Amino acid sequence: MGFYANHSLVDDAKRHGVQVRAVHPNESVWESQVCGAELCLGFGVVEGLGQAKTERLLQERARRPFQDLNDFVLRGGLGTQVLQRLALGDAFRCFGLEQREALWQVLDLQALAARSQGPQLGLWDQLSVAHNPSRFKGLNAYQSVAADYQAFGLSTRAHPMQALRGLIKLPKALCADARQAPHNSFFSTSGLLIVRQRPGEGKVIFATLEDESGLLDMVLFMDVYEKFRDLFLNHAFFKAGGILQRDQDSMSLLLKDLQALKLEEALKVGSHDWR
Repeated sequence: MGFYANHSLVDDAKRHGVQVRAVHPNESVWESQVCGAELCLGFGVVEGLGQAKTERLLQERARRPFQDLNDFVLRGGLGTQVLQRLALGDAFRCFGLEQREALWQVLDLQALAARSQGPQLGLWDQLSVAHNPSRFKGLNAYQSVAADYQAFGLSTRAHPMQALRGLIKLPKALCADARQAPHNSFFSTSGLLIVRQRPGEGKVIFATLEDESGLLDMVLFMDVYEKFRDLFLNHAFFKAGGILQRDQDSMSLLLKDLQALKLEEALKVGSHDWR
């Protein structure tokens, strides 16, 4: 699919009505695959988890399914960083654990293992932190999606822009609303920048902005590019404004203004039910 990342393909599938299922300790295999009418993500999307380790995990799972997080950590044979990514990526919800609670228990189990002098299974049966979800403050919408991206490079729960709405101030118009705006009108929206292109040594930069509604192509002439160069190259989330240009079935935004979104505001906001 060329320059489109996994998260863009997954979000486009969701926009077309495809249900996407997250990584599951007892159901996922290495490759993502079609399961009936759903797309089931495989362990291959997990950052830092190779196919060889996945095959060993699947062999262990074939002996018997993983019963809980304790069992998964003990028998799965995965490294610290991968386990932490799975925890924050919400892969252990099937075991009744929220993200932060799962992360805490992973850290706790690993600390117990480090203190043991051998395969003392009794240590793995005694968590020093009781299963008590109320002790952990839930992640807000953006924090949850950001954790998914850190773990898998994508999120099945929401597009990042969907998660940001209501947490920070954004233009009301979505990328898809540009299709209804008149030719040569000024249009302002916000989104995740997923494509940056400069063909050869051309004097025009092409970019694509994405939100939960779809994609919007943008054109930057060199004077505009030089004005916003640092922002354009060093940030991912933007407010963008410009003149809509139409040519038969194609449409693009001739960029005039670009502002980086202040994501630190979203990270400070408390727990929020985005669903």
